[in-house]
Amino acid sequence: MQVIENKENFSGSRLCVSATGAAFMDGFVLTSQGFIFLLAQSVFQFSALELGLVATAYVLGSFIGSMGFGKIADVYGRAVLFRTVPWFVAALSIAQFVNFSPLSWFISRFLFGLAIGGDSPIAQAMLSENSPKSLRAKRLVLLMTAWFIGAIAAAVCAYMTVKAGLPWEFFAAIPCVIGLILGVARFNAPESVQWLKSKGRIKQAEESRLRLGIEAEEAKHEVKAAHQAALFKPINLKNLAYLSVFWICQAIPVTVLLMFGPVLIGALGTSNFDTDVGQLVLTDSFFLIGSLAAIKIVPHFARRPVILWTFGIMAVSLALLSPGQVLTNFVVCLLLSIYALSYGVQSVLDYVYPAELFPTSIRSTALGILGSVSRVGVFVVTLGFPMAFEGLGVSSVLLIGAAISMFGFVISWLFAPEPSHH
Repeated sequence: MQVIENKENFSGSRLCVSATGAAFMDGFVLTSQGFIFLLAQSVFQFSALELGLVATAYVLGSFIGSMGFGKIADVYGRAVLFRTVPWFVAALSIAQFVNFSPLSWFISRFLFGLAIGGDSPIAQAMLSENSPKSLRAKRLVLLMTAWFIGAIAAAVCAYMTVKAGLPWEFFAAIPCVIGLILGVARFNAPESVQWLKSKGRIKQAEESRLRLGIEAEEAKHEVKAAHQAALFKPINLKNLAYLSVFWICQAIPVTVLLMFGPVLIGALGTSNFDTDVGQLVLTDSFFLIGSLAAIKIVPHFARRPVILWTFGIMAVSLALLSPGQVLTNFVVCLLLSIYALSYGVQSVLDYVYPAELFPTSIRSTALGILGSVSRVGVFVVTLGFPMAFEGLGVSSVLLIGAAISMFGFVISWLFAPEPSHH
């Protein structure tokens, strides 16, 4: 393979690790938020309203970051933001300890969300556009797998922090280490081959291709340039509308498990820190197992059947959980695990599906819009769950989640597209 002078090669494995790090960091930071407030209750002493606002700050930042950074990356390129965001996260992880007021922590959580939410569509586009066609689906599946590993890592690190008697600041500073590792891994990353080609910068695209070790034939799969206006073509608008509903129907129920897991699980029959963390780790593990299973399932099955089966199973699982404390701990564990397993399989399509439906010129923008739309659902849940839980109870909340999943099933039955190669 030819070597470009004065520029180190950037292997496909390194690209895969550095891109999936975005999902790992998102999963870790989002899940760790609840544990930080749990471990540092005496420090913060926030009112219920203040706690709710601080909790939604990350989601609000993610909404703006996904939309804004995706657009910037489509116009100006992926590489610069891809290289710099991890260093910003590392610095922010230290700066958050300057002040513990509600306003200070709202700002820090917002900036975390802005950076990490913006990094996600860029990392996804980088991995999609610079992977051989034969490996693209498998690599994109790893993005969701990495998210669940990050969520599990947050719960395990919180548990170890408590058991080791370490200060809560130790746990809250872990994203600094993640950011530094990612910053080093992404150092000198080349620009996306397909983005350069879409802009007519063929010579630079060839340099990036050689540095990434992509075969010339593989780099031809999207050579046709297109304009940002392509987003408004009827077929792309239709796909964008469907995927927006698809992501929201995914995001709302699962957010309750990921962000309010200890409260929900406690209402279903457990009531101590060790048991709650254990159940959360088990549930997150089944999310992970489902996403790993999808590595084998997604490349070999059409998209529509996978979406329909998983939405249906998730709806039934949540509905069967609704009796609450009437159920035995084993049944609760079983139903949560079935839900998590199904969600894990379906969730990898969040990365694979858009890459198959949108062209290079609008992919990052489309991913940013979709990420922002899903975060609207998360934002609503973050604000609304405490009030719904207090006013309606756990049974009604679970039935609402089941209804949302069933709505996703119906919409998918009617409108889910099947990529042409399937």
